[in-house]
Amino acid sequence: WRGKQGFQVGFFPSECVQVINERPSQPNTATAIATGTATASKPDSERVGARPAVNVHPSISSPSPTSVSRKHGKLMGFLRTFMKSRPSRQKLKQRGILRERVFGADLGEYLLDSGLDVPQVLRSCSEFIEKYGIVDGIYRLSGISSNIQKLRHEFDSDQVPDLTREVYMQDIHCVSSLCKLYFRELPNPLLTYQLYDRFAEAVCAGTEEERLIKVHNVIQQLPPPNYRTLEYLVRHLSVLAAQSAHTNMHTKNLAIVWAPNLLRSKEIELVGFSGAAAFREVRVQSVVVEFLLSNVDVLFSDSFSSAGKDTTGWGSGPPRASRKLLPRPNDARRLLTIGEALALAQLCREPGEETEPGEGSAQPEEEMAEDVEPREDTTGRLEGGDDSGA
Repeated sequence: WRGKQGFQVGFFPSECVQVINERPSQPNTATAIATGTATASKPDSERVGARPAVNVHPSISSPSPTSVSRKHGKLMGFLRTFMKSRPSRQKLKQRGILRERVFGADLGEYLLDSGLDVPQVLRSCSEFIEKYGIVDGIYRLSGISSNIQKLRHEFDSDQVPDLTREVYMQDIHCVSSLCKLYFRELPNPLLTYQLYDRFAEAVCAGTEEERLIKVHNVIQQLPPPNYRTLEYLVRHLSVLAAQSAHTNMHTKNLAIVWAPNLLRSKEIELVGFSGAAAFREVRVQSVVVEFLLSNVDVLFSDSFSSAGKDTTGWGSGPPRASRKLLPRPNDARRLLTIGEALALAQLCREPGEETEPGEGSAQPEEEMAEDVEPREDTTGRLEGGDDSGA
């Protein structure tokens, strides 16, 4: 029996013992439990050595099951009322009581709650690095761990830290390490688990033209928050690749250090590869990121269209809604053909990089002109047409 004095063991009168939730039709169960005998079905007078049940406290009556149930019912009712009266998660966010963390949060939910186009971590770090971080080994060397954790805590506290403080200016690599850490801790990678296989298949296509079409179509399948963030990040990395003479971080090196943070496979993470299989997957990831960096102006141009060019089913499905893209200094005014896209991609390649025979060859100038839809510009002449024929 458990009372105010704790647990007590002994013989108790049957009138003073009541088992919670006991049915009234089984009175002998309480007696059997109280006396500790296995012959609960026999009367007390027939048991050997059993003490007669004497009600030493006649004024004490056993509580009825209804009173016990009523007591628990009141408690449950109170708990239900308390839980219903709690403010919702959305109201707590509106009042500023509940703040979502930045690192490790879902990208779409974070951008929706904050009202930003791209994560504040990416914007702050990229602007700082492009201004102060053109140094050797940027994004390859790691910063001081304590500085990284300080910056992380400030961003998680919904603050924008001053990256120009002396402690961070003396440790520029902590800012680049923080930027990589943000993407590494996303619950779903920037290029998403769902599109991993499609990205891997797209970069393995036979020709440069097919690779451009397929990678472009896979990028279009990204959620809008991921698409905007990817475009911002890739354009930032392409700026650093252009400064490889000062940083020793050309396109391939940047792709190697960034690939594990942007593209991951859920199956590989669960199973775990080692040896040659792991090396092969890392190589595929770096090839995908390198292709994005090398063709950023083509893949993220809203004037690039692969409609009607793809017969493999990669571009099937309803057209996606227009995206809000970042401003670009050289915004094209007409649709690019595949030939022009390949020519532009060839110009973006690093010096000394050659193309295999039969790949990346631009179409003849006459054929390119036929594919361009004539369009009148502000000067009154037709774009894509011959001036002499006007």
